[in-house]
Amino acid sequence: MRTVKWNAFLSGLCGFAVALGVLAASAHADVVTEKGASILIFPKVIANGEQDTIIQITNITNNMVHARCFYVDSQLPPGCQIEDARVGCIPSWSETDFSIWLTKQQPTHWLVSAGRPVDPTDDFAYVLKPAMRPYDGAGIDPGAVPPVPEGFTGELKCIQVMADGTPIGANSLKGEATIEDLTGLSPGDVSKYNAIGIQGTEAAAATCGDPTQDCFLQLNNPRGTTDGEYNACPETLILNHFADVGTDPVTGDDVRTQLTLVPCSENFETQTPSHVVVQFLVYNEFESRFSTSTTVTCWKNTFLTDIDSPNNPDQSVFSATVLGSTVAQTRMNPADPTDGTFNGAVVGVSETIRSESGAYTTRTAHNIHTEGDRFTGTDGGAFDQIILPRLF
Repeated sequence: MRTVKWNAFLSGLCGFAVALGVLAASAHADVVTEKGASILIFPKVIANGEQDTIIQITNITNNMVHARCFYVDSQLPPGCQIEDARVGCIPSWSETDFSIWLTKQQPTHWLVSAGRPVDPTDDFAYVLKPAMRPYDGAGIDPGAVPPVPEGFTGELKCIQVMADGTPIGANSLKGEATIEDLTGLSPGDVSKYNAIGIQGTEAAAATCGDPTQDCFLQLNNPRGTTDGEYNACPETLILNHFADVGTDPVTGDDVRTQLTLVPCSENFETQTPSHVVVQFLVYNEFESRFSTSTTVTCWKNTFLTDIDSPNNPDQSVFSATVLGSTVAQTRMNPADPTDGTFNGAVVGVSETIRSESGAYTTRTAHNIHTEGDRFTGTDGGAFDQIILPRLF
């Protein structure tokens, strides 16, 4: 898994993961971050004035590649600082779609707040307006990419398709996202993560032959087979982290962890947000176990202590006070309802945010380790699905 900065936690305290019996190398599922895929998920995309995001997508093959992309805006209502369904603070669900196409081996990029217009005359010094940076027009334009709405917080999904818009499991796409602090916690600092890729098979998008009908992408291919359409989402997410509102014993920095989760299932036709109940099992250095849960509605971005104790961080199961240790490992699993219905899966990324003397200094993004697959993990072989709007 990729990180972009030195992390003393991962280097100096790796023995903790051994003690719990889970090594990063042994925790794997069929989502990918370093290989080509047919579905790309960027869980954390921010353009809210305090932060902005650069999206990079590359065609890793020698064929022309097309993709349908969907921004999902999940802003909280005005006055809401954290998600709390009890007082009506749940994310909105607003979708913006667009298409891109890439020549063989072509990379492309854009700044989320500005988008990328089509202009064959742009060059390496091209600046359309103050929101765009030098070099934002470099390379062959992939098609018109719209800017996101003001205050955008949410995700981006891109699905590889053929020229006529029919999805295909060719596994040609790879992506990265770079989040820059403008005036937020640590101005000028950046963090970067790899897009989460879901690989397709030759049977991908079997329901999508009729462009006048909805298109169901079934994430139902269990690990080690090619029987389904797309690989299933992970059964378990595994996060190694410092105790939230804790201290790094090596550097002395105060450390917090911000977690971003999105459902694997998505209905872009009805624009109905997905809900996934997620159970957290938290293990301290001594393998004592703590637990809590939350509901991910469309998109969730939160400090760990805000999951269970937003008003009193020291009472959270993620805090050093409750854990009794400096570091912890958290295992996240979807919790299926007792009525036998399917809850779906989630994917996500995390950011480690460091401060010194109360002033934020740096943040680092991490792809989260995964284990198992959701299809195999359910007795009835239930699976997630992404529903694309009909083309005509």
